[in-house]
Amino acid sequence: MASLSENKVINTDILVLGAGIAGCFAAIKAKEIGLNVLMVDKGNIGRSGASHQMSGVLTYFNPRKDNYDDWYRECVEAGQGVADQDYLADMITETTDRIHELSQWGAAFLRYNGKFVRKLI
Repeated sequence: MASLSENKVINTDILVLGAGIAGCFAAIKAKEIGLNVLMVDKGNIGRSGASHQMSGVLTYFNPRKDNYDDWYRECVEAGQGVADQDYLADMITETTDRIHELSQWGAAFLRYNGKFVRKLI
């Protein structure tokens, strides 16, 4: 790791700031079309920001059986109010498709009888 007093120039096609679920998704999509990707995050991938919604409580929203307001409130509480709540509102409505896509890529999600399990870690 370079010290703060060192300067280093890194050439890249795409700079992704944040390695949460959205940042990882963007990096994968950019890599898929052949771009050189550099990802920068303040902490561990998937654990240092709003992505705790994915790794702590799976925000798999099923509009056929879940109540949106109840699910939103549960996610806000699980994230201890730290997550950007406007972002969270948008994320919940898109999560189902992204989880299915990530699953097709090989990401392992806990399942029981073929259904995604939502749980606290």
